[in-house]
Amino acid sequence: SKQTFHMIVPSLPCRGSPPRETIWLRHIERSHPHVPHEEDSRPTQKPEFMTHLRNLHLEEGERASFEARLIPIGDPTMKIEWFVNGRLLEASSRAMTIDRFGYVALTLLHVNSEDSGTYQCQAKNIVGEAITTATLHVSPRAVIESTVQHPESWEAIQQLEDWERYKRHESVDESICAAKPVFTKPLNNLDNLQEGGFAHFEAQITPVNDFTMTTEWYFNGQPLTASTRMSTVFSFGYVALHIKYLRAEDSGVYMCKAINQKGEAFSSATLKVKTMGEVVYDLGYPEQQRYQEKIQELEAWQQQQRQQVVVEEAVPQTAPVFRTPLRDVVDIQEGKIARFEARVEPTGDSNMRVEWLKDGKPLEASYRTTIFFNFGYVSLTIRGVDTRDSGTYTCVAINSVGTAKSSATLTCQTKQDVVLESQYPEGLEKIQHLEDSSRFQRETYEETTVTQRPKFTEPLVGKDLLVEGQSAHFETRLEPIGDPSMTVEWYFNGRPLTTGHRFKTYFDFGYVALDILYVFPEDSGDFTVTARNALGEATQSKTIRVQ
Repeated sequence: SKQTFHMIVPSLPCRGSPPRETIWLRHIERSHPHVPHEEDSRPTQKPEFMTHLRNLHLEEGERASFEARLIPIGDPTMKIEWFVNGRLLEASSRAMTIDRFGYVALTLLHVNSEDSGTYQCQAKNIVGEAITTATLHVSPRAVIESTVQHPESWEAIQQLEDWERYKRHESVDESICAAKPVFTKPLNNLDNLQEGGFAHFEAQITPVNDFTMTTEWYFNGQPLTASTRMSTVFSFGYVALHIKYLRAEDSGVYMCKAINQKGEAFSSATLKVKTMGEVVYDLGYPEQQRYQEKIQELEAWQQQQRQQVVVEEAVPQTAPVFRTPLRDVVDIQEGKIARFEARVEPTGDSNMRVEWLKDGKPLEASYRTTIFFNFGYVSLTIRGVDTRDSGTYTCVAINSVGTAKSSATLTCQTKQDVVLESQYPEGLEKIQHLEDSSRFQRETYEETTVTQRPKFTEPLVGKDLLVEGQSAHFETRLEPIGDPSMTVEWYFNGRPLTTGHRFKTYFDFGYVALDILYVFPEDSGDFTVTARNALGEATQSKTIRVQ
């Protein structure tokens, strides 16, 4: 119960003391801690779309934006899903979705003809679901223009690319050859060249200053194949062929052919490559013979030891038997470690193998499972158990004589949902007592009377024409300034403007402003600001266009 204390402070006997003062003390009861109930968090209404998606007709490369509003707004269990042509919308860098306080939107960047279709937004909670649908039609761009847009520029380009203007024109004197080619110094034969060495053919031809003359090289009657080992030279009547790292297959007849407008000339030579002999094992040293004999003795002794040592593998005589079977693991807490253990005989069977099955199927490999088998001891360890691990586990032991099985069941007990009740009520009550800001705040009561309806003293200032990606700023002034009951709201094309990442609004001491971080073409339209109080309202609008 509330209690009121009356306290009187007497005046002091000294001169100039203040008059008697009365202080009123009021006792405020401590608020009881509020414990939320599970029923409070459950939604009581199924989803319902207040505004629906709209059909869009766009050109290829433009931005598509679907948006809608739905209720209830504060439902944490609501799930929003988008579908295109009946299939769930795939994640993409071009697709962006928004779900904030009852506002849902889907934005597609740079649409193409494949994006055309029926788009569906589905809202679902534990009470029911709601669906809204719209159609997107994307018109493909026109075919590439094949006609010239600037004929003068095209003619200038053709003139620059006219190869005939830069082609070398032969004079009459240059085009007349004095005589047909003649080898004044023919090629020489090369005999007994060592394999891996070098071969060099050279010759002299006249006329020396005949620029129309060409030379060709042949090997055994066939054109010489280009190679990194071969290089040719032809300069002022001097011709040469150089071959590096000779091989046995380089032996043969090499011919040089000189051609001009008057005729042609030939010169041939033979190349013989002396191949190296086979690998020589005997170097003529007595020590080498002794080394070879010792090596042969050592290899013979090793061969004899291999024949004497015969490894006899143990052949199992009995089929596997589980001496200690698997045991059931029942009601293990989620997140704990589950372990199955057993013992199987015979223990010394090296050919025995162990397999694990879950619900009759081979156990999938996982970083959470560890299998161990050694000297008849088998185990399966599962870390971080969850409900998916529940089932029947079977261990199968197999050797050449037979098979043995042992099964056990694993059941996992799931954790509870989020616990809303306090596990330590006394501690929660102390925290709420410390967080009670009313204990530290000074209560101030101020009565204000509204005597004037809202009035904009300045027009809404801002740019009318904007470029995509540019920021926008609109501001104005409002009276009366000291009206705490006044509210300011912004609208876009008649609908309430949703503030967020791109849209920021300001209202302080009569200053009203709207900032847009960056604009898109779909932001083109009318922005309206409305001020209201108990006596009336005032409105101002601004139309912008985004290129």
